[in-house]
Amino acid sequence: MTDISISSGIKQSCPHVRLGVICSDIKYEKKNSELWHVIKGAAEQIENSLNQDQITNLLVIRHTREAYLALVVFPR
Repeated sequence: MTDISISSGIKQSCPHVRLGVICSDIKYEKKNSELWHVIKGAAEQIENSLNQDQITNLLVIRHTREAYLALVVFPR
């Protein structure tokens, strides 16, 4: 287990940000056609179910934009 800490400056600038870490052992293959079929199907489903305004207003997108603005565009 690795301990991760977030500075108080980031916590203050981005109070809604939630971070997660996933560790895994993976098996690398040049191309897995079954996996790509699943990925393409999921991408098509998202493309067909959301318009630009809906994507823009997803919480994860909005919070990412807020974090970028707070840390990069208008840092304190």
